[in-house]
Amino acid sequence: MLRDDLVYLIERNRAEGELKLPPERELAQQLGVARETLRKQLAGLVRSGHLVKRIGRGGGTFIQEEVDGPYTQPESSEKDPPLVIHRSLNSVEGVPTFLTDQGFKATTAILKTEERFAGPCEREGLELDRGDRVVTIKRLRSANGTPLSLEKMTLPADIFPDLLKRDLRSIYALMHSDYGVKVDTAKETITVARASSAAAYQLTISLGDPLFDISRIAYAQDGRPIELSRDFFRADITRLTVRSNGKTDPTREYRVTADGTIQ
Repeated sequence: MLRDDLVYLIERNRAEGELKLPPERELAQQLGVARETLRKQLAGLVRSGHLVKRIGRGGGTFIQEEVDGPYTQPESSEKDPPLVIHRSLNSVEGVPTFLTDQGFKATTAILKTEERFAGPCEREGLELDRGDRVVTIKRLRSANGTPLSLEKMTLPADIFPDLLKRDLRSIYALMHSDYGVKVDTAKETITVARASSAAAYQLTISLGDPLFDISRIAYAQDGRPIELSRDFFRADITRLTVRSNGKTDPTREYRVTADGTIQ
């Protein structure tokens, strides 16, 4: 769009310290548009505060030297999510636990389970030997009936024998109650991904919508890795929070806008 091209040009010139735009005729040729079309867009950018018109000697169209405002565009109120779920990155707890604590009804659909030999990445992440087996569990989590996340969890089969015969809605609780194993710490890597057709179908979102892509290795109290997981959370209804251990103890909250930008 012409306005987007002009805004990009304005920001590039501002960053380079070039605050005067070329004459309209030259700028129209540069952008490949009619002068009248360009003039209408420039007038709109004057009204929005991006530009200022100056007349007289040395006049022309100038870029405002500094524009205060956010680096992301505000989202339309029409896109406000039906619910907002907070997931703290400071604690290791299952989805049903933090959903219940926030007053949501948590439900889990088991999509697939299997026991098999560990692959190379699983052997490396879980510190297993060739020939060791793992159990994998794929689940769909929902809050108040709204699909929230897709999860794939991989666990060492020798630590959790016959796991797949049990109720798999809350694995962390099951680890503790049936196997005497408790997750002590976890290392998580968070990126932003785009929903595939399969994810979009399961999470009832659109193809390409942003997701929080969270990869995790969890460790027991003895330091042994016991969980290798990858979770995809809907970014439109999930907020990730981190609390530092500094004296001021600030809290950071992360969210993703519709264009995939982390705020």
